[in-house]
Amino acid sequence: MGYAILWLSHLGFVLFLISAVCALAARCQKSIWRKFWPVLAAILGVLSTAVYGAFGGFFLKQNVQPKWLFWYGLALFLVSLGGSVMILRYSRKKDASGNALARSWHRLPLTVAALVFLLTYCSVINAIDMRMLNRSTRINLSASAALMNLLPAKLPDSLNARLLYEQAARFLGKEFKDARWLTDSDKSDFDVTTHEVVEVLNASQRVLKLVHEAAALPDYGLNSDMSNFYRWPIPKYSNYRDFGRLLTLSAKVKALNGDLNGALEELDTMKKMTSHFSKYPILISFMISRAIDKERMAGLEYVLAHTDALTVDRRLLPIHVPNSVLPEFRRTIQVEAKGLLQGFALLAGSENPLSESGVFQPTISIDTIFAPFWRVYMLPSDLKSAYKISKLMSREAVSYEEIEDIFNKINESAEAGEFGILTAIATPAYLNYVVRARQFDAQRNLEALALAVSAYRSDKGKYPLNIDYLVPKYLDRVPPDPFAAKQLLQMKAVSGGLDLFSKGSEAENKVSDSGPIHFYIGMKAYDQFRVKPAQEESRRIKEKRKKRKK
Repeated sequence: MGYAILWLSHLGFVLFLISAVCALAARCQKSIWRKFWPVLAAILGVLSTAVYGAFGGFFLKQNVQPKWLFWYGLALFLVSLGGSVMILRYSRKKDASGNALARSWHRLPLTVAALVFLLTYCSVINAIDMRMLNRSTRINLSASAALMNLLPAKLPDSLNARLLYEQAARFLGKEFKDARWLTDSDKSDFDVTTHEVVEVLNASQRVLKLVHEAAALPDYGLNSDMSNFYRWPIPKYSNYRDFGRLLTLSAKVKALNGDLNGALEELDTMKKMTSHFSKYPILISFMISRAIDKERMAGLEYVLAHTDALTVDRRLLPIHVPNSVLPEFRRTIQVEAKGLLQGFALLAGSENPLSESGVFQPTISIDTIFAPFWRVYMLPSDLKSAYKISKLMSREAVSYEEIEDIFNKINESAEAGEFGILTAIATPAYLNYVVRARQFDAQRNLEALALAVSAYRSDKGKYPLNIDYLVPKYLDRVPPDPFAAKQLLQMKAVSGGLDLFSKGSEAENKVSDSGPIHFYIGMKAYDQFRVKPAQEESRRIKEKRKKRKK
């Protein structure tokens, strides 16, 4: 009903405004002004209604809501165009005394009528806008309460690892940032005994010391209130990835120097870091934990390949397959859903929502003028789609397949044009995060399998012929493969060792490191299947860079 009143008020204002201008212009002495003012008013009226149609046409083309805005604007445009032509045509009729028809129109009633329609339009806009602001406040309070229940309690500074991690980040040296041979490769194709490696590690001792201290603390927390999810001090992904690379590099050097205990200590530090971040349920934190664990796996593979054997007393036997990260991931996406809902609610209550959205960057004055129109015409669609996402992602899911089904439904809704424009832009590719979570699980399961194989070799002097030989003495059970329902991780003999592997993600998932996940046991196998392919890839990258420079 409110939008019908808006349409009629807008239409009436345009038509009566043109009529009033025609009546006033008819009193002008000069013929040019009698022609100019009515035509100008008609053009401005038609343009103002065309704006609605243009916005609606954009939404229609982008397949986002509200699609009805196109028909709303088109109807306004056609009626105001037709009405303007009729008014101008009849007002232009002349007799001997000049533009008598237009002069006979009552200017004051026409002007008053136009103002009444304008005031009605503005009043209804304001009423709907206030209703949307009240609604956004209620949504914000509800979402904040939900976030409060999902997020861990605040930590005292003495127990919060975040403060030490941030201090370590400030000491990350230029030497490490400039080590392209480390940061660009997969860390398998370079000699860790070189002078460059020694220089990087020596320059990074303060960083490593702080990271060790941080990892020893019980937990990690942002210590922020729930008032604004999108203004929290979000951890920087690259810093923590670089911490992982430094620790992996240190573990490799220690392993080569015969300090197996020191190497395993570096890897255990990374495991503690992973635990810190995987338990803090926001997507960036979850992705950081997965990135650190990926670096740790690369380090463990290197350490096991470059030591004779992992003696049995290094780990308590049997080695237990770790619990899945699925519960932490499910909690993370639930926080993400509530945060998205809260984000739109906060955006709706802002004085400059278009600027703060990061999608548009108008000046503050323009933003303030158009904010009510955005809230009235566009925000309902975004809130509706955010509600739908939140409802879907709040479902209890006990498997990755169920979570993928939820995200597929979200993608189907987006493709069907059920989302508002900001929701369509702000909603990430959630299915890629499911792939990352599966990879995280596969890495951890491969680690347990690799340690059991190493313990078996240390005890028996040879590799197991079958993965079942590890159970129950060395491994409590064969680890499942997160990428294959009801299937287990695989092991096969290769030249110089063993290949432990997970099926991995399909290439169609469009994740950069899609495909099977391998863990090679044995020095010869590691050199042949890990180092040599990495060296070939590095050569290809260098050749591409040379061609670009030319």
